[in-house]
Amino acid sequence: MRIIALVCIVALTGCITAEQQADRDIAEFSPYCEKLGYEKNTDKWRDCILTQATSLRQRDLRMPMHCVPSGWGMYCY
Repeated sequence: MRIIALVCIVALTGCITAEQQADRDIAEFSPYCEKLGYEKNTDKWRDCILTQATSLRQRDLRMPMHCVPSGWGMYCY
């Protein structure tokens, strides 16, 4: 029973809401989009942030991950 509870806790800690993800995307890509000349809080600025975030996620999905056994399970890099 403890193992099931632990697995559930670990699985849920990686989850974030769409609003939290949007906040992270804004924090990460806002400086880049502003440097490109997009005025903050405009539609083009939002499009820039969405484009950058989507592009990054698509690259992450294609990136191969290498996993090796470790003392605590699997270590992936």
